[in-house]
Amino acid sequence: PRFRIVSIMPGIENFAPERHDTSNGLFGSPNFLPVAPSIAVAAAVLFFFSSANLERFKFSAESVDAAGLWVIEYRETTRPTLIRTPAGTSVPSNGTLWVNPSDGTVVRTRLQVEGFAMRARLGTRSRGTGSVDVTYQRVPALDMWLPASMDEDFEVRDGEHRDSATGRALYSNYRQFTTSARIK
Repeated sequence: PRFRIVSIMPGIENFAPERHDTSNGLFGSPNFLPVAPSIAVAAAVLFFFSSANLERFKFSAESVDAAGLWVIEYRETTRPTLIRTPAGTSVPSNGTLWVNPSDGTVVRTRLQVEGFAMRARLGTRSRGTGSVDVTYQRVPALDMWLPASMDEDFEVRDGEHRDSATGRALYSNYRQFTTSARIK
């Protein structure tokens, strides 16, 4: 099947970080992995698919799931990658998009990374893997698709030692904030 990637938020490119070329990881943070659950992390995969970044990825339409959604695999092929270690080492990403074929809405994303290294004990090599799985819901009050839940799972192996972190974030009660000013 043919498919197109559309953002869940109008003008999402306007929300992309200004510091694209940092070697400190996604959004210029000193250590992207593992991360605290936030709306920025939940929507991060969608930043990957802005028009400026599409050529960085290879896509393959894998299947249609039981709900009729296209299941599309993606793999980052360009270096340096969008996610990098604090030392600037590329951390290639891959994952899955679940897309409604009738309107192109992305209803779920999964980001997977491996190969990032964290601090290792003397004489050992450290290797990390991680995944971030996000489901989206339509928020009628804002007429937008926004994150509903995010599940994270990260593991770092350092020789025989294993550290892992898992998390679940639920998003609700989205509101539009407005303000006004009066100049005298």
